[in-house]
Amino acid sequence: MLATTLQGVVSQRLVPLAEGKGRRAVCEILRATGLVKDILRDAGRTGELNAVIAEGSHYGMQTFDQALCRFVLDGVVTREDAMRAAARPHDLDLLLRADGRSGTSMADVADQARRGNVAAGGSPLAPAALPVV
Repeated sequence: MLATTLQGVVSQRLVPLAEGKGRRAVCEILRATGLVKDILRDAGRTGELNAVIAEGSHYGMQTFDQALCRFVLDGVVTREDAMRAAARPHDLDLLLRADGRSGTSMADVADQARRGNVAAGGSPLAPAALPVV
């Protein structure tokens, strides 16, 4: 029943602002895509939801940790406050170390191409071309 009626879920936590005055709402957003509905129909698969949210940015989804990472990188909240509020502190730490990148998205590929970091094979993941001897 839930899988057929759910449109989405927005959950929030308030985190102190880095400047010390006030708080900012940090939101986790789940949208009821076909995959999310399939997972909700099978109680044994609910553990997959966090990964689906994390990979669903093109649907407007984000985890708490992704939102916190963005706020830390933008200087809105401190790393310490973000780590205290994180759903998965280890995951947030990894995101922060990667400057918010969680994988090789098309945006990452385009950004690397603009910076000239794309190997001769055309892929940012391809090994650099070796000179012919």
